[in-house]
Amino acid sequence: RVQTRTDIAKLQQDLGITTVYVTHDQVEAMTLADRLVVLNGGNIEQIGAPIDVYDKPASTFVASFIGSPAMNLLKVKADGNGLALATGTGLKGPNTKGRDAYIIGIRPEHLEVVSAPGEGDGIHLEASVNVLEPVGAESYLYSSFADGGDEILVRVSSHARHEPDEKLYLRAAPESIHYFDAETGRRID
Repeated sequence: RVQTRTDIAKLQQDLGITTVYVTHDQVEAMTLADRLVVLNGGNIEQIGAPIDVYDKPASTFVASFIGSPAMNLLKVKADGNGLALATGTGLKGPNTKGRDAYIIGIRPEHLEVVSAPGEGDGIHLEASVNVLEPVGAESYLYSSFADGGDEILVRVSSHARHEPDEKLYLRAAPESIHYFDAETGRRID
């Protein structure tokens, strides 16, 4: 399949023709497209260059579909200290969108494991490791919050060592956080 994808891309370049390619495989879409159209139930969710769609998804649907692994989507609400997960778990971070409830999106590669809570700017989360999945050049930390609600996936170096139930302090820099309307799922800028 990877070879066929490479052959199709080479053929497009050699012939210099416009091609409409329909696929449910987001990796194929990202690698073959100059311009990507993301459909959901027959409706256009977003049109753009693959990297633009990846960097600035227009909705939670696009955020969860484009990217492997998918973006973490967490329901949050404003509280007296800034933010809390919808389940009540407190977060350290400002309510920068001035709303009572919304969804924040953070790609697994934009989460950083830090040594202490509150280290650096951005949103801070505390979770515990469920599973460390080595996949070669990197590993994935499948983690959960103390309340048992949302799970969060973190991409780390393949050399990172974490044990099940180990407490993690995570940070997402302000520029890596995506904001979505809790009701419509549309991006908030």
